[in-house]
Amino acid sequence: MAVKSKSVAKNDKTTVSAKKRGNNGNGFQKGKSGNPAGRPKDGESWSAVIKAIGEMYPEDILAFIGKENDLGRAVAQLPKKVQMKYLVTARVFAALMFEPTSGLWNGLMDRADGKVSENVNIKGEMTWKDFVNASRVPDPDSE
Repeated sequence: MAVKSKSVAKNDKTTVSAKKRGNNGNGFQKGKSGNPAGRPKDGESWSAVIKAIGEMYPEDILAFIGKENDLGRAVAQLPKKVQMKYLVTARVFAALMFEPTSGLWNGLMDRADGKVSENVNIKGEMTWKDFVNASRVPDPDSE
């Protein structure tokens, strides 16, 4: 059985497939977006996903990821009645106790107390010598 092919008829200056792409045959009308609503959202933001997982219990995580993988087996070892946000916080504290790093400490403190503001307000003119003297930390032993 032979398959018949359809030929595409040409109108004036554009083909049927060019009409599907836009009015001028090159894609879209000049100066107009082909997607005025923009790219569709993929779903929740990272912060929403992190918050949702933090609110879960290990059993919820297991229902989501399954038990037959490395992550599932590790999650299955966690206490069942403690939310993930508390387990993660306890793990961070354990890491600080046994494997301390400045990055982990700084990250924790930034989230606990907020980032330290380092604004300097200077009024009037200041010489380089004035700046150096103002930025020195006084020696507590000299007072």
